[in-house]
Amino acid sequence: MLAIPSLVSLLGAFALGLLVALLITLLIGSRGRWTTRATPEAVEALLARGASARQAGQLDEAIQHHTAALDVDEGHLGALFALAEDYQAAGQPAMVREHLRRILSRRPGEPRALTWLRDLTAAEGRWEEAKGIQEQLLRRAATPEARMPENALLSGIRYEAGKVAVAEGRTRDARRLFQEVIRDDPAFVPGYLGLGEALQKLGKRREAVQVWAEGLQRTSALPLLRRLEQNEREAGHPGEMIQLALAALARVPDDPTLTFYLGQVYLDLSMLDEATEQFERLAALAPEIGTFHAYLGSLLERRGKLTEALVEYRQALKIRGVFDLPHRCGECGNRFPGWVDRCERCGRWNSIQPVTCALPPLAPPPPPHGGRQP
Repeated sequence: MLAIPSLVSLLGAFALGLLVALLITLLIGSRGRWTTRATPEAVEALLARGASARQAGQLDEAIQHHTAALDVDEGHLGALFALAEDYQAAGQPAMVREHLRRILSRRPGEPRALTWLRDLTAAEGRWEEAKGIQEQLLRRAATPEARMPENALLSGIRYEAGKVAVAEGRTRDARRLFQEVIRDDPAFVPGYLGLGEALQKLGKRREAVQVWAEGLQRTSALPLLRRLEQNEREAGHPGEMIQLALAALARVPDDPTLTFYLGQVYLDLSMLDEATEQFERLAALAPEIGTFHAYLGSLLERRGKLTEALVEYRQALKIRGVFDLPHRCGECGNRFPGWVDRCERCGRWNSIQPVTCALPPLAPPPPPHGGRQP
């Protein structure tokens, strides 16, 4: 029979052994976390190794390091952002989206994550989702200066969502989206064009014309004038095009773009003297724009002045051999042969403007029927 002290010692040793075994099990099960959790420097070291691996193009290794950092400190924003960057470099947008969502679940409204998620959804053509994200970013803008660019982006995203709605046959949704665009940004030309087209699809032709006319009054934009011209042609009223151009010029009498349009209208209606007068004036005041010389050469040729026409044609070909008004993005300077709703280089909407110079006020226009003033 064992003595009492010996029994106590045996039980104590057994308990100690159990404790040691338990500690070993916990250490193995934690995959070494306890050794790496000790200091914040461990996380930073893993992040640094992951960044170096990504820079070297070793994306699998980068993901391993950044995942290990997240194991050490669950919810670490730097590790989550690093993993999103890894997966973006690896061309896995679904995983990028997952990690951005994890960031936003821990820190709602985090601006970098919201901006990144917005750009990702927009690039994928998920405009309705991008609209909701952009509205969150706009609400977070604290000053009027900060709100301006966010408002401009929201207008473009709403416009794209409206285009998608039209393509999918959701015309009433499209109308609502286009209305929101021009309500918040009265200078957004594509919004008027889109709203008019949506109204036409709903059988509201007169309302569509009113929208285009309202947009023209607010912006004096050539695309709206051309859309109204198309409507007048379809209605069989080509003479109304002169009145449209003259009314627009009355609001902005020194606008070279509208002068160019008026010259085109005169040319279409075979009012050659009036058309020549407009393009001679444009070519003299903006000699660097080949389009004006091209039109003037065409007019001179039709009037039998071949020698003078050849001079203008040579000048046009030397600069730009097209019969269209060159346009340029006001944000990045990218050039286009005509108007488009969005710049393909910088992604800005409503930034494409004609390349013209300022002109002096116009002389009194001729009567609409083409006769001369007394």
